[in-house]
Amino acid sequence: MTGCDYTSKFGTKHAALKANPEKYLLQFGSMNDIDRQVVAAEEYLVQVVKKSQTCRSLDQLRCHLYHHAKSPRLDDLPPTSNATKLHIKRCVLGKTEDDILDPRLYRFEVVDDLLVPQEGKNSIPEEYTISILPLHFGSSPILSSYRLDLRTDSPSSWHTSG
Repeated sequence: MTGCDYTSKFGTKHAALKANPEKYLLQFGSMNDIDRQVVAAEEYLVQVVKKSQTCRSLDQLRCHLYHHAKSPRLDDLPPTSNATKLHIKRCVLGKTEDDILDPRLYRFEVVDDLLVPQEGKNSIPEEYTISILPLHFGSSPILSSYRLDLRTDSPSSWHTSG
């Protein structure tokens, strides 16, 4: 899960071994309760990235790291939970020896007759946004609307549309 031919690098092999994989990955790759395996694997990857953390998801860890860094940078944060879940599902697919699994169920897609991993791009959920009235200059609209991510208050959280 920390990187191979079909998944990206996630922490170091040393950190992966020290993060107690036996506790989190006991049932990993079996066909029983895949959703629970994904949750447990994400908790494991939190420990790989930052040992002894109480965070249970990478989104929580991202928030913690961002707000406790002296000079936070988005590039220094781990992947989002959504992207990580796609990563974990690809790992489940790779570990399973059952040939009847369809890779498209594990976030691969066919592009030009090739299987490629889907990217984890989700828009900001509506419950975390507010709409602001359109901005006009004279009679011409400059921007039709703004969406603000309420989870953060940084300038990168402003989104324009229209």
